Amino acid sequence: MRRYKCIVEYDGTSFVGWQRQTNGYSVQEAVEKSLESITQEKIRIHGSGRTDTGVHAKGQVIHFDSNTNLDEYTITSALNHYLKKELISILSTEIVDDNFDARRNAILRTYEYLIINRTAPLTIDKNKAWHISKPLNEKLISAAIKIFEGTHDFTTFRAASCEASSPIRTIEHTEVEIYVMKKFYYFSV
Repeated sequence: MRRYKCIVEYDGTSFVGWQRQTNGYSVQEAVEKSLESITQEKIRIHGSGRTDTGVHAKGQVIHFDSNTNLDEYTITSALNHYLKKELISILSTEIVDDNFDARRNAILRTYEYLIINRTAPLTIDKNKAWHISKPLNEKLISAAIKIFEGTHDFTTFRAASCEASSPIRTIEHTEVEIYVMKKFYYFSV
């Protein structure tokens, strides 16, 4: 049995989120179905985190176990072949130690939020940004985001079944980039 680690990016617009759900099609389901087509095995993948409906990922880490002897390049290429209609890409694959766990070994997560502040509707950035047509106060936004920095208790944001040992998390850095020409706000947490 081999353990594989993959880096995945996806456009979450047409998915109900990362995790398999009964109410619709998820990214996890799409990747697992593709793996089953490749390996002829029932495979369960594990992600470093979950995303909600319509949320995208640029570098999510996943892992899975398989009895296949396929190399990393073949896994990557075959997955991308099966996923080509899904707006999911496997950026890389590597064989890792059996103790590797995508969720438990994660040491950093980065979240990006994009607000486009203009009267015209979104076209290119539709489903990628929050459109606000009323003017925003740039100084207040820049000051307010700093509230998130530091160590906080996120108990109220956890599911009852959360397996994490602690709800305490540290947000090391927040940043607002304001591009005046296009009037959009880029948040990085």
